[in-house]
Amino acid sequence: MDAHAGAVRTTWNAAERTMHYAIDCPRCGGEIRHPVKPRWGDPAFLEEFGEEIRLVAFDLLLYHLEDAHDDAHQ
Repeated sequence: MDAHAGAVRTTWNAAERTMHYAIDCPRCGGEIRHPVKPRWGDPAFLEEFGEEIRLVAFDLLLYHLEDAHDDAHQ
């Protein structure tokens, strides 16, 4: 996972005090984007829990790949 850590992007919107993570599907180019919880607006949370956020993002990417791109189920 560390070799691909840059594939997961995190964003902090100061005006809305929200955090999100996103990862792109390598097959279709679609973006998988979700809010980071808790939403109480501490941008340091993204750095402190970066590894856990990346794990969740990669899990969601695997679910997407299996659901949308698994040729055996098409």
